[in-house]
Amino acid sequence: MWGSRVNDMKTIQRVFLLLSLIVLASTAWAQAPRAIRMPDPRAAAMGGRHVALADDIGVLFSNPAGFAAQRSILNISGLAAQASGPVFDIAGLLISGSAADPNAIIGLFDETSRLYTKADIGGPIAFGYVGDGLGFGFFNRSLMEVNAASLVQIDVEAGEEILLVGGYAHRFKMSKALSLDLGVMPKGFIRLEIPYSTNILGLSAVIQNLPVLLDMAPFSMTTGIGLDAGMRFSVLDVFTFAVAAQDAYTPTFSSLYSSFNAFRATPNAALLSGPVMGLVPCDLSAGFYINPPLGRLGRYISSMEFMLDYSDILSLWSLMPPNPLLLFSAGTEVTLHDIFHIRGGWNQGTFAAGFGMDLTLFSLDIAMFGSELGRDLGDRTEYNLMIGLNFDLM
Repeated sequence: MWGSRVNDMKTIQRVFLLLSLIVLASTAWAQAPRAIRMPDPRAAAMGGRHVALADDIGVLFSNPAGFAAQRSILNISGLAAQASGPVFDIAGLLISGSAADPNAIIGLFDETSRLYTKADIGGPIAFGYVGDGLGFGFFNRSLMEVNAASLVQIDVEAGEEILLVGGYAHRFKMSKALSLDLGVMPKGFIRLEIPYSTNILGLSAVIQNLPVLLDMAPFSMTTGIGLDAGMRFSVLDVFTFAVAAQDAYTPTFSSLYSSFNAFRATPNAALLSGPVMGLVPCDLSAGFYINPPLGRLGRYISSMEFMLDYSDILSLWSLMPPNPLLLFSAGTEVTLHDIFHIRGGWNQGTFAAGFGMDLTLFSLDIAMFGSELGRDLGDRTEYNLMIGLNFDLM
């Protein structure tokens, strides 16, 4: 009896130690390098990526266990463009020549003197394959972002990312109805960034002449090699429960240079600091997927899918955790005649909607959705438009 109690106490101590390590790791990752997330209009229209869904090339960015359930798809190329904030108003200022007037730019700010706008483009390098337990791909992403906390504190960032992924999943048949899929996916990436802090006058100068950042702003280069892992438990492929750890372990090395042009001329002389080691935070997510039988509705509806997820669970143990409701997401997709897709969702406290069309050799997707920049519901909500074009073979 006494020995049993001692063993129980040791087990409790081990569990407490494990939980403590998780909390400390989450705290250490508070200022960690960010993960690479390619823009995906289909996922955005359904409330974000869902770890239990496995029916398109997007499974490369959600859960490698989905490779085992995936039909074969070869994605040749693609382009996804996201516009956030008043990007069209900024384009109007450039066309009209008003970008030189700081007062015109001030008109873009909200009533609290804040501004957020982003142009995010994934592709045209978007080559990938999933199917028969395999998944691999090669992608690029370009980003331009302006985040102004006030008229005198404005952060501008331009960046380019290259991502290479490849992994394997295996299906264990537990019975005729039950299956368990386990998958892992190593990956590597390079991120080139030009961060620049300025005020309203400096922002006006940057908008008029973007290449000035190549000389004025510092330049950083980050490389990383990491691993994603996941599992899916399915019942007749109708009901699925899944858990995925994106960036389960992804160390990075970052170097800072005086400017991009100085780096291009003499890298060693331009080096300011680094390489500094970092660790991308692990995004641990869990989700459900339901694809119910349609019966007579199957004459008109090819499929009807429902997803429910809770994402980035470990962030709840960070020093400044988000509102737990921000981590909840839900989505649905109704497919008509295997061609038209109607989508809707909920993510970060905002609605999402969109549609898509599969036209044999390519697909077109459009999404409108909200994103929360703050740590609470409605703290700083921004709205986004995303359009995507994919060329694939099935």
